[in-house]
Amino acid sequence: MVSEKILTVPDEIQNYEPYYITGNQYVSLPMIQPNSGGIECINIISMTARSLIEFYGDESQPFLSPYIVIDGNELDFAEKLEWKYENYRIPAFSYKNKTFEYTGKLVAPFGLKGFVYIFNVRNTSLERKNIKLGIRGRWKTVKQTIYTDRLIKTRNYVYFDHWTDSLVMETIPGLSLAAVALSASQKLDKCIYRSGKKAVKESESEIVFGNRDSDFMEFIMEKQIMLAPDCNFELAFYVGVNSERDGARTVVVDLKRNGFKNLYNATLNWLRQHSLKLQNPRLTEVMNKNLFFNYFFSVGNTIDTEECVMMTSRSPRYYVSAAYWPRDTFLWSFPGLLLIDRDRAKEVLEAGYARHVKNAGVHSHYINGSVLYPGFELDQLCSYIIALEQYLKTTGDNEILENSAIKKGIRHIFKELLNQKHENKTIFKTFLDPSDDPVTFPYLIYDNALVYRTLLFISKIDEELRIQAHRLAQELKQVVMEFGVVETDKGKMFAWSIDMKGNYKLYDNPPGSLMLLPYHGFCSVSDKIFINTLKWIYSEQNEFMVSSGKFRGLASAHAKHPWILSLCNQLLSTKPEQAGKFLEEAFMDNGFACETVDSKTGIAKTGCAFATCAGFLAYALYTAFGEKVSK
Repeated sequence: MVSEKILTVPDEIQNYEPYYITGNQYVSLPMIQPNSGGIECINIISMTARSLIEFYGDESQPFLSPYIVIDGNELDFAEKLEWKYENYRIPAFSYKNKTFEYTGKLVAPFGLKGFVYIFNVRNTSLERKNIKLGIRGRWKTVKQTIYTDRLIKTRNYVYFDHWTDSLVMETIPGLSLAAVALSASQKLDKCIYRSGKKAVKESESEIVFGNRDSDFMEFIMEKQIMLAPDCNFELAFYVGVNSERDGARTVVVDLKRNGFKNLYNATLNWLRQHSLKLQNPRLTEVMNKNLFFNYFFSVGNTIDTEECVMMTSRSPRYYVSAAYWPRDTFLWSFPGLLLIDRDRAKEVLEAGYARHVKNAGVHSHYINGSVLYPGFELDQLCSYIIALEQYLKTTGDNEILENSAIKKGIRHIFKELLNQKHENKTIFKTFLDPSDDPVTFPYLIYDNALVYRTLLFISKIDEELRIQAHRLAQELKQVVMEFGVVETDKGKMFAWSIDMKGNYKLYDNPPGSLMLLPYHGFCSVSDKIFINTLKWIYSEQNEFMVSSGKFRGLASAHAKHPWILSLCNQLLSTKPEQAGKFLEEAFMDNGFACETVDSKTGIAKTGCAFATCAGFLAYALYTAFGEKVSK
């Protein structure tokens, strides 16, 4: 029994700001300003810190921001830049008037510790133009993010490195924690950096700051040219990241040796090879944007140990970012990963079993596998087995069952399941529900459908447990049908939860919905009890059915606005066309999955940058409207 039913609900977004995003396995750019192309922060993942480490500017100046000066006049692009994603992933802006064209694109090459900002200016006038093209920045703080961000009290070092021709920034709270290096594709005419009011030329020694809240460092890197009519000029800035300065500055060298054009083409080719297609062009865009968002923002590699780690989101805009939930990774993110990269999916599966299975049913973990937020959740426990089943069905890679961590993990999960079993009947309890909130009654029908699927699969892959697991699965289904089906004015339907004493609750929750019972193999979509359950879920009797506004949908006690996860559930059950129409028109978080949207506008209301949800959304769209792939 829960002594006090405390819900940890998200704050609603009051002043929504759309951002563009990109990143790769090692670096994320979660907040690219649409009005300027400025990069508010750069983040990497540190196993040492068990978190994101983020480099920030301040409210007056982003960490990095491009600028262009033409004939002595710096251009103000506020709300005039036109944006698009090239192949659903590379953010690119453009500006055009009668005398010139200016474009920029951010490329985060696959598997490299850095990114490139590429600019092109074309003179479309009849006269020569004096062009200054550059990037400026301000480094104010370094933050550690686990759920929320907090300032790291550290000493920050900045110097110009002639060996690599780059501006190097390193934060050292004791030992080196993280570093960023910045260089250009051509020799610059200006590279000035300063702390406070004193300008420092590139030949001078390093500057140090970080002891006072008022400390900051700012810099300008600029190239000046005279551009003839009908000519264009390209300039790229390379940004390398690593766990300390020598690694960051040599990453820059490697990026420059590859060249920005080759890096751009290689990135574009990778994206094209891993894109999928639906008949509906708009839904194809939604699917692929979220496929890649999930791929790079729910999974990453640590900068210090290069290990694969999983988290809800690598964006600090998500309210519980930079932490691991088994359910989020294996029920939501994993199917999207498996669609486009089976090798990465296998890496995630093996990392989950090796690092996290010891706390398999625990609410939330640090990225190193230790407990962050206690509380047992039955769906989280089952998620490991369900992901393994999905992987084997998709790939046929039975060799993974010889992995020692997976073999031990299966036994550990089975043992923990038995610990949650009712003392007399075969049904299993949970402490928290699929939205991480305390339950009214401990036996959730959705959760037990996951247990049913888990037990059946264990009976197929573990010879010693085969008979026992199969028997428990059959007994569990009988108990659910006897105690978990209740009589209502809709007819017989599945309850949300029961106490095995005759009490029950009617409810549904998008993060773990009764709509998914057929998806998990517990019943068929034509089952009369299931159909009656759907009728109740979509009826006015369900207080969390949002029936007003353009974007109507299902909510919950955790967040009382239409959930994007509820659309995934519809796509995987009986209402794919209705969900598809919603997704064609909803803005969400600038095209990316969020937790909930405003029913009137379709704009994010809670949980921006929900990367694991993006994986499930893309997978559900492809399952509903796509064709089978073999990658």
